[in-house]
Amino acid sequence: AHFLELSPGANLSTTLFPNPFVVGDFNGDGLEDLGTIANADAGSYANSVIIGLSQIPPGGIVSMSASPWIKFDAAGDWVTNSIIGDFNGDGMDDWTTFDLNSQNAFAALSIGTDFAPPVNMGPLPGETISSLSHGGVGTLLPVM
Repeated sequence: AHFLELSPGANLSTTLFPNPFVVGDFNGDGLEDLGTIANADAGSYANSVIIGLSQIPPGGIVSMSASPWIKFDAAGDWVTNSIIGDFNGDGMDDWTTFDLNSQNAFAALSIGTDFAPPVNMGPLPGETISSLSHGGVGTLLPVM
């Protein structure tokens, strides 16, 4: 049987983690993990992607350990609604976000314990990204 224990979320400070959370398997172990981007005013976590890795140790009690996996440039205006997926086919989910200042997309590929430095994928041709970080709607490339 599978059981789900609900948490009141008391350990997730809304001061440090006010942005949306995403779910992905960032270390390729088959368990879903959590991720979010910390705000620019989050002290040592500022502009960092925080990943909480799920673990099932012997005994079967699920736990999670969280740590910053990558820090984005403080000069950017980073969209907090990120796109998660295994973009390089290695079995680990990767992180993609957008800088509203440069209008460029950035991809950070997972290496299992953190993300490799983000790769500037450039602007979205002929498209603009609106203020997704403030609840607006962005225009992304159509699926072909």
